[in-house]
Amino acid sequence: MRNGGAGAGEAMRRTGRLRRVLKWGGLVLSLLIAAAWAVSIRWEVGQRVWDRPRFYLRAGLIAGRLVYAYDAAPRPTPRRSFWFFERNPWPAQWFLEVDKWGNLWSISLPLWIPFLLVATPAAILWWRDRRFPPGHCQHCGYDLTGNTSGTCPECGSLIRIREQQSDIAAMSEGGHLPPIIEAGD
Repeated sequence: MRNGGAGAGEAMRRTGRLRRVLKWGGLVLSLLIAAAWAVSIRWEVGQRVWDRPRFYLRAGLIAGRLVYAYDAAPRPTPRRSFWFFERNPWPAQWFLEVDKWGNLWSISLPLWIPFLLVATPAAILWWRDRRFPPGHCQHCGYDLTGNTSGTCPECGSLIRIREQQSDIAAMSEGGHLPPIIEAGD
């Protein structure tokens, strides 16, 4: 151990920082995916390619899904592409689709799939980082009012009585509570 055990504290800070970044990043990304889904239900947004004699969609958000198309045929002439934003005439799509028309491949990914892949771990991180109010077990949330044993009767975890008392006193209006005796005193 370096610095007499200081490495463990540094690792805990890094882990806590990483957890905060992941939970906030997951929340923001989930909200962006949900917003993209809401926009794509009403509007089509994407890029189209003009390849005589037809148009085809290269990439876009349409009817609640992310769509990507690839033309595998070699073309001697350059293609024109343009971005579009127009009203969506299609109903919402809920299933993954992979299609092939000649040399044109298309994949359609419903946005609920990436939403669940991002929102589920973010929700778990938020749930694990919840804090219980002072005077409650920080492990299970059990109300420890009147507990002088030093252990939580619900989950059996050890309680720091003095810290519990100072937390409760800080929250009480007068700041004074009867003394709590630590186990073993």
